[in-house]
Amino acid sequence: MPRAADVRNMFDRIVGRYDLLNRLLSGGRDRAWRRALRRAVAERKPAAGLDLCCGTGDVALELSRSVPGLELLVAADFSRPMCREAARKFSRAGHSPHTCCADGLLLPFADRSFDFVSVAFGVRNFEDPGSGLREIARVLRPGGMAAILEFAPPHSRLLKALYKPYLSLAVPLAGKLVSGDSGAYRYLASSIQSFLTPEKMTECLLEAGFQHPRAQKLTLGVTCLYTALR
Repeated sequence: MPRAADVRNMFDRIVGRYDLLNRLLSGGRDRAWRRALRRAVAERKPAAGLDLCCGTGDVALELSRSVPGLELLVAADFSRPMCREAARKFSRAGHSPHTCCADGLLLPFADRSFDFVSVAFGVRNFEDPGSGLREIARVLRPGGMAAILEFAPPHSRLLKALYKPYLSLAVPLAGKLVSGDSGAYRYLASSIQSFLTPEKMTECLLEAGFQHPRAQKLTLGVTCLYTALR
């Protein structure tokens, strides 16, 4: 598993070009993935939520704009530069999620604080994913939902043949050209290839105390939306 300090330093470095590279490297599909997460959350009609590993705030902004009845939304990340950029984005958009610098493995919130916790592409960066999922379960109210977007290792031979060179070569190259940091994007590429399969991820959710885990494959299965109830 990655060391938390190394991951934090990496995200601190790439905040300036983070959004642009997300658009480029996903081919614009990141917007559709966020909409899928937002729809899953909105079905629960939540009043209070936490967007963990919020990055520059795109998911939190999507939720604050489009989830009816949402009274409290906290956007949290352990990278202070990411939190600052998220706060600036919320201010420009006229929306007001609260921002908080917080470690996903030791959240500064009371038990049973939220109706949902969302995490977009952050669980694979936890130093201990099991501990992170248990911490998410702790801050959820009974019946609350975890909604997790995460990349999945390619499953078919054809997809592996196309996806592996893209991750190994194109992603670090784009990171170097656009952000000047090929090392960060080399790590991101390798973390995708080595992350849990959907089957293993749903097992981890059960072990963390969740019920009814579900994996919805998106974009040929390269991304999954995991939902599970506390």
